[in-house]
This record gives sequence, structure tokens and C-alpha cells, in this order.
Amino acid sequence: MRFLTVCLNPTVQRTLVVRSLEPGEVNRAASVRVDSAGKGANVGRVIHQLGHDVVHLTQAGGPDGELFLRLCAADGLAVIGVPTTSNARTCTTVIDEASRSTTELVEPTEPVDPGCESRVWDAYVAALSDARSVAISGSKAPGFSADVFPKMVEAARKQGAFVLVDYRGDDLKASIEHRPDVIKPNLAEFVSTFLADSVSDGSVSEETDERDLLVAVEREMLRIHRDAGAVVVLTRGKRETLVAVDGRVTRVPVLPVTPVNTIGCGDAFAAGLAVALHDGATPLDAVDRAHECAAANARLLRPGVIR
Repeated sequence: MRFLTVCLNPTVQRTLVVRSLEPGEVNRAASVRVDSAGKGANVGRVIHQLGHDVVHLTQAGGPDGELFLRLCAADGLAVIGVPTTSNARTCTTVIDEASRSTTELVEPTEPVDPGCESRVWDAYVAALSDARSVAISGSKAPGFSADVFPKMVEAARKQGAFVLVDYRGDDLKASIEHRPDVIKPNLAEFVSTFLADSVSDGSVSEETDERDLLVAVEREMLRIHRDAGAVVVLTRGKRETLVAVDGRVTRVPVLPVTPVNTIGCGDAFAAGLAVALHDGATPLDAVDRAHECAAANARLLRPGVIR
């Protein structure tokens, strides 16, 4: 195994296409598809499509957890599905063809049972022995401890594995001291984690061009880059990606694309970034290759794929 991807919030993704979404009215879907999802599953699937060996670790329970595992198997994605009593969540994407807009409906996640974390941890430690690169992404289901992600980063780094993290909040703050190689949230997630006091309601669009905020963002990126020794990569939708590497922040233009479905673009980016760095690319060249994966995902109806 070369890559281990981890996500502690498995998801079944329903994608509905409507000709023109009419709020408050009956809307009939022109098409519908169902896929395995959750950030880590998307990352693992794209790594697999890029031709690399990968195993995805998550918990899986209930009828939707069983469906999740069947969908992963159909994609050829190897999964360690740790049993739990909680059902996997389902999220729904509604694509409005008339307005070219995407609406995401995210269901709440059921808490895992008290013994789930111990089973996940044992499976993670066992999988680490054969992993050269680890990507941990997404939120975690209720019931996991506050330090499960930081402990995973610490264990992987002690094993000598390359580590990419793509999550936010206290999980990210607590992980930094264990020095992951790459930190890759989007700009909105980065601001809500480190600079919430800089915006009135604690949130901001990932595509913002507010000058003072971006100055503060770049300053904080460089602080983390310096203190943790990590490459910090912030995606910004169709805006330039910000990359803190070699003591400065570089803005890397994204590829122009007419999107069909933007769900999973960040995960495709993370997969492309991890694979490129694993293959020896420089961080800035790796971002270019990651942009190619994100653009490929955006052109497709199915989320979290590049073909």
C-alpha cells in the first residue's frame, strides 16, 4: 500500500439534476445518481483513478453504511470499514441546469458507539505499517474524541509517512504541533479556524478578494509554515490557490472550466496534490497537477472523480 486515506464521516451522496429549480414548488429530477462519498472516500477514489495503490479507512454501519461499502467496491476502492452501530449519513446535491448552480443538502451525522474509536484506532495502526503517505480529511462523526485526528497525525509522522491534512477547527489547530507535511483547507475553513475574529460573523466566502483579510491570511499561513514546517495550501474556488512554501506565499492560477458539478473538487485537488508530491514534484508543480484534477472533477456530473 502506498496511500492510506482516512475519513471518519462516510457519506452516501445522491445527485439530482433538475432543469430549473423552483423554490416552493414540486421539482422533478431529470436524472439521479448515488455514489459513495465523504471527503476521504473522494480522495481515495481519485488516487485510485490516478493509478496508485490506496486503502481507505472509515467506520461503516447500518444499511447506508453497507451501501457505502458496496459503492466503494464497485469503484475498485479498497476500504477498511470498521463496524459501528450508527448508520452512515446521506447528503443530497441538487444541480440546477438553468442557473448552473449547485445546492448541497447535508444531513446530520449519527454518533458512533462508544467502542468505535478503539476499533478505528487499531485498524489505523495496523494499516500504517504498509502506508508511505497518509491523507486525513473531512469532519468526524460525533462520538470520536477531540484528539483522534492529532493522534493519527502524530502516529503517521513517527512512522515516517508523508501526511496531508484537510480539515478545520480545533482538529486542525491541535494537529499542527505534530508537523503534518501539507495543510490543505480552503480559504473559508482557514479563516474560520485561525482568523474568525477578522470577519464580522466568523465566516467568509472562499473566493473573497478582500485585501485586508487576504493580507492577514497570508501572514497566518507564513506563521504556520514557519512554525510547523508544513506547506500550507488554501484553495479558493475559481480564484488563485494560495501556497505558503519556501518562506513566501505564491498565488497559483486555477484552470478555467465550465463546471457541471463542483462537489468533490477540493477532494480531487487534495488527491492530485498528494500523488504529485509523492511522485517527487515540487509543491508549486504539484499544485498545478492538483488543479488539473479539480478541473476534471468539475466537468463531470459524478462527484469525487476525474474520469
